[in-house]
Amino acid sequence: MKAYYISPHFDDAIGSCGGRIHSDLVNGTDVYLITIFSKVTAPFSDYAILLHNYWKLSDPFNDRKNENVEACKSLGIKTINLEYEDAIYRKKDNIYLYPNDGDIFKKIAPDDSLLLEKIYINFKKRFSKDYKYYFPMSIGNHVDHCIANIIGRKLKRDGYNILFYSDFSYEDFTSNRKEKKEIFYLTEENIKAKINAVSKYKSQIFMIFGSIEKIEEYYRNKLNKEEIYYE
Repeated sequence: MKAYYISPHFDDAIGSCGGRIHSDLVNGTDVYLITIFSKVTAPFSDYAILLHNYWKLSDPFNDRKNENVEACKSLGIKTINLEYEDAIYRKKDNIYLYPNDGDIFKKIAPDDSLLLEKIYINFKKRFSKDYKYYFPMSIGNHVDHCIANIIGRKLKRDGYNILFYSDFSYEDFTSNRKEKKEIFYLTEENIKAKINAVSKYKSQIFMIFGSIEKIEEYYRNKLNKEEIYYE
């Protein structure tokens, strides 16, 4: 049995449902992490440079990929990078589509509609309907999460076995989703494996959690549960 967890960026799927991933592995499932927007391209916008400095990336082209390798290795899952550009790097005619922080939480740029269709077609060519796929719900409205969510819904209409996970770190946003959801309760082993994996994304720790010591507090406050949406 195989399960594919689709992550807009490197840390999204593990940060959201790393406990369920660990549970799948314990139960003998062959797990793959597919990261859609894993490509870094120069030259960088001022906004991208600001983020690189904030994340303390010495090598923007490889640092986050290497973090993901370590996180996936800690769980024992395989990685697939689709190598599409992250929103902060995408541009049209040398004009950045999302030049500021607020832009990536507003709406998908019209020029990204072609990218969305390209990723959707590529996914259908590469991945079989025979397995289970977990896509983000796009709670928080980050454009890359929204693109991934739309692709997941298109694939679901095509007959793929698609489930959706609640995006972590966007608790300040509310969702108007009407889908039915399943509460997945984590064992102590699940939560420890998740915390250990998330701690490998060192560049993201301060921004999301404040410090490495607060990662466990963050997930314990969630009562050791994850939400999976199925309609």
